[in-house]
Amino acid sequence: MKKYKQDGVPLSMITAYDYPTAQLAEEAGIDLILVGDSLGNVVLGYNSTLPVTIDDMVYHTRSVVRGAGNTFIVADMPFMTYHGSVDETLKGVRRLMQEGHAHAVKMEGGLEIADTVKAVVQAGVPVLGHIGLTPQSVNQIGGYRIQGKDAADARRLLDEAKALEAAGAFGIVLELVTEEVARAISEELTIPTIGIGAGRGCDGQVLVFHDVVHSRNVYLSTEQRQEALVLSRALQMNDMLDEIIKRYPSAEGLNKQELLQKWNLLKRMSDGMIDEWLMFEEKMSQVRERELDKDKPASLEPEQEAVTALPELHLECFSRGQGYFKLQMYPQAIMQFSRVVTDYPESALTRFYLALAHLNLEQTEEAGIHLQRIMHLNGSPRLKGLVCNVLGCIEAKLANPEGVPIPPFITGLTGITDEDVADAPSLEEMMMEMVPLLDDVVLVGHNVAFDFHFLQNALDRCGYLPFTGRILDTIDFLKITFPSLGSYQLGYVSSEFGFQHDRPHQADSDALATAFVLLKCLDELRALPLITIQRLSDLFAPEDSDLGWFFDGMRTEKESEPIQDLDGHTYYRQLALNVSDWTDIGSPRDEREGNPLENVSFEQFMDQVRDNLKETLDHYEEREAQTQMFSSVRQALDEEKHLLIEAGTGTGKSLGYLLPAIYESVKQEQKVMVSTHTINLQEQLRERDIPMLTQVVPFPFKAAVFKGRGHYLCLRKFEHKINKREFATPKEDYFTAAQMIVWLTQTETGDDEELNLSGRGGDFWETVQSDKLLLEVKEDQDDYQSDSLITDISGLLKDLATIKDNLRFFMRMDDANTVYWMEASGQFRSKSLQLYAVPVDVSAQLKDMFFDKKKSVVLTSATLSVDKSFQFMIEQLGLQEAAENNRLLTSMLPSPFNYREQALLVIPRDFPSVKGSVGDAHFVDMLVHSLAETAIATRGRMMVLFTSYRMLRQVYDPLKEALSGPKMEHMLTEQMVPRISEWLERPTDEQQ
Repeated sequence: MKKYKQDGVPLSMITAYDYPTAQLAEEAGIDLILVGDSLGNVVLGYNSTLPVTIDDMVYHTRSVVRGAGNTFIVADMPFMTYHGSVDETLKGVRRLMQEGHAHAVKMEGGLEIADTVKAVVQAGVPVLGHIGLTPQSVNQIGGYRIQGKDAADARRLLDEAKALEAAGAFGIVLELVTEEVARAISEELTIPTIGIGAGRGCDGQVLVFHDVVHSRNVYLSTEQRQEALVLSRALQMNDMLDEIIKRYPSAEGLNKQELLQKWNLLKRMSDGMIDEWLMFEEKMSQVRERELDKDKPASLEPEQEAVTALPELHLECFSRGQGYFKLQMYPQAIMQFSRVVTDYPESALTRFYLALAHLNLEQTEEAGIHLQRIMHLNGSPRLKGLVCNVLGCIEAKLANPEGVPIPPFITGLTGITDEDVADAPSLEEMMMEMVPLLDDVVLVGHNVAFDFHFLQNALDRCGYLPFTGRILDTIDFLKITFPSLGSYQLGYVSSEFGFQHDRPHQADSDALATAFVLLKCLDELRALPLITIQRLSDLFAPEDSDLGWFFDGMRTEKESEPIQDLDGHTYYRQLALNVSDWTDIGSPRDEREGNPLENVSFEQFMDQVRDNLKETLDHYEEREAQTQMFSSVRQALDEEKHLLIEAGTGTGKSLGYLLPAIYESVKQEQKVMVSTHTINLQEQLRERDIPMLTQVVPFPFKAAVFKGRGHYLCLRKFEHKINKREFATPKEDYFTAAQMIVWLTQTETGDDEELNLSGRGGDFWETVQSDKLLLEVKEDQDDYQSDSLITDISGLLKDLATIKDNLRFFMRMDDANTVYWMEASGQFRSKSLQLYAVPVDVSAQLKDMFFDKKKSVVLTSATLSVDKSFQFMIEQLGLQEAAENNRLLTSMLPSPFNYREQALLVIPRDFPSVKGSVGDAHFVDMLVHSLAETAIATRGRMMVLFTSYRMLRQVYDPLKEALSGPKMEHMLTEQMVPRISEWLERPTDEQQ
């Protein structure tokens, strides 16, 4: 960038906030992309940048990086994230760099932040300064006012710029500064200046994306759309604009005649783009009225004046003409339609008709039997052969339901009213346009069977033959290519991929989102190793399914590529695995430095940890109960005794036992096993607590996470299963197998918690789960090198599972200490019968096989005592002898909450018992009525948990109907979320 300044080449910079806008910027050849906190105004809907948080910036920066991987990306430090201590500032910087993957950060301010800028630069992070009008200080400045209008203010700005340069900033943004001051600062500095509203005196310009495209739709004529020449014309136009801009402000090499020729050509090419032409005219009018600079040729004509002023114009030149498409529908996706054909020549992907689900012939009748005649039809680009023929922007069309009123539910769902369709063409007229497009094409949609049914009914109703082409579903593609996604709903997926889908259930928005999802899946599939594509092709025979036809084409294309699979995968039993060399796992500490706790007491260790916690965690406060827990756990481990410790929610139990465990493990150079009751708690330790402890513990340590055998895949069993090709196997098994084949190229652990399996997926997993732990060699290595081992209770107690698992044991049922029962799934009765046998009293086994073999076991929970006594738990666990021999400690810590004041438990007395089918129906009716009243009273701010999926299904539909009023149409939108924790992490508007 300094060379650009030295050579007089202007820098171009534009803001971007998501994947599509970043792609537009990169394809335009923009030098720098700024992920600005202006997203608060133009994306999040705030009236200033002040509410923008570091979480907002990390999220949007990560999306931009995915869309512009080859462009230098700068991320704004949001309001009040760099005005405190240096440590606090570096935390925010670290998040933007490590989580957001930015290349540099931008900070607003001058002399007051110079020391902070210097500290960040010394930490190895490039910093872009920002002076003049600083939006984060707009309240202090007194509004959006021009800066540097008098000598004193100009001197202040110059001093601030020099201070930032001395602190190490690589450049400075000058916002709303007079042109003279901007030129003076640019000439004084050796680093480049980038102006926004600062005239032509800077070394470059930065524009807000939404200003560039005026954040409004640009509609093109029918002739332009059908000729599919708009894109090429716009690109040619902006190539010339780019040439002129790159030579600005010096027009050397462009004589007057050449300049006028290019300008006149631009005028002709922009003909028909009314909004843009009006903008040019407006700008030229302003130039005519403004006094010309003294050094400007007196003979300069209005057209030349406009060309000279180009860097000040908010033109689509920065996005190379793609802004001419309908921006609210993200033109980049339309561009990518043609990329499908270009990237997949002569394959199964060259004749996609992207009707893309949601022809949306919405079914609206109460009984759901007959098709209501409200049609929300969607015309879209059709791609043929190798011809990249973009017919035009996705266009929504409405069909007249011919007298049938639109139900309130459909109006709430789609936004379509009776008035919208009053003058719309009839279904027959719409189908006359649609039918010719259905010839020899592939229909792709999200949950396409839903729309396909309505399409067939519409064809039949209007006297046409049924659609017989191939059908592909993006849900199938998502399940296979992204098997770990928490949900496959279109809105959720769009959000995860950084694509804006703000009008769900409307045809154009759904179609465009589906197109984006399709392209995302195709890119993911294309990146898979050849052996994986071949495995997928073998699973789905082309003669049996359209998905098989697709993978057969993909396989043919992949096998024709000259170079295969240079991707670092490991191959085992004809499966591609994403695993590294397990032998390179080193010790967490340098053994030559000795034991870091050799001369450190537990009290000294905890003092240092507490200091680090205060620096790492905002609002950290010491808790008396947690301090007691530290001491109790430490005493039990040090004296080799067992411990029962009851600590309520909010005590901080995880740190309460982890810190003493880490100290004891490293001090004694012995491993400590941490066993959780649930997988969720285990995941919490792995994803939240252990990473946090690595920051506060004053020496490096390592924790390995293990789970029970049933959570891991057995590669031998899996390979045998998919090689057998049982043609009687249900369709769901093929999809589950395909998910797992792709998942093996992604997972590093083989843990089933990463998979989103539905339907029979769980039953399929049980047939291929590990008898011995998958990656056993790796786990042994982890075990050897780790200080702490974290597992779930089933993994810890696997040695206790000595009960015979043969049928004879169940047939006898002669063990008085064992309870026997059978379970069968109502959905798959013939495939999922399971037998269970569980001992009633396990105290003797626990004593002999567990507690007697361990030096020290610490048991902690919020509920261990009964009537303030541990005696019942001692008896159940077989700890009587330990208590008698003084090898058992007990501790009951006070709760940090006042439950009587902070919680309310309500038990209804008028509910019927759940017995038999009649009782169930009565119970459901009462429950629906009660939940509806509560939902209305709380305005939907509630979560209802069921212990029975059957009961959830029984309640959902009638409850949804009960909440179907005009003010409550979005109150109940979730039926079942596979992973509640993921759902809770979604943005608030997705949780409604």
